[in-house]
Amino acid sequence: PNTMPKEQEQDCCSLKQLLGAQEAAD
Repeated sequence: PNTMPKEQEQDCCSLKQLLGAQEAAD
């Protein structure tokens, strides 16, 4: 079940963005 708070969801999104940025910078 998706009982994750939106804050955590945003954190996940932010982490993904950070990872993507790092990958692109690599």
